[in-house]
Amino acid sequence: MAEVADVLAARRIDVVDAEGRVRARLAVDEEGQPSLGLLDQDGLLRASLSLGADGIPRLTMWGRTGALRACLGFGSEWKVGLTLSDRHQQVIWSAP
Repeated sequence: MAEVADVLAARRIDVVDAEGRVRARLAVDEEGQPSLGLLDQDGLLRASLSLGADGIPRLTMWGRTGALRACLGFGSEWKVGLTLSDRHQQVIWSAP
């Protein structure tokens, strides 16, 4: 059996597919904020889960062209906000 480390420390970890393409990325940005990004077979970021500087989580999704399609976030006092956009980035639904 392969040896398993108890802790792996890195600022970024890329998970690649059989062809060596990055498909997932766990990273901490220059401001120290963590994120998990999921990339498609062309290397385009399609979904991310991140924390803002205020510690509030956000889930963001993009379409095949890179257009923002959905964003779920939390505002002050953990009020939920959800925005859905069409392929032209026009908001088609938003709450609140």
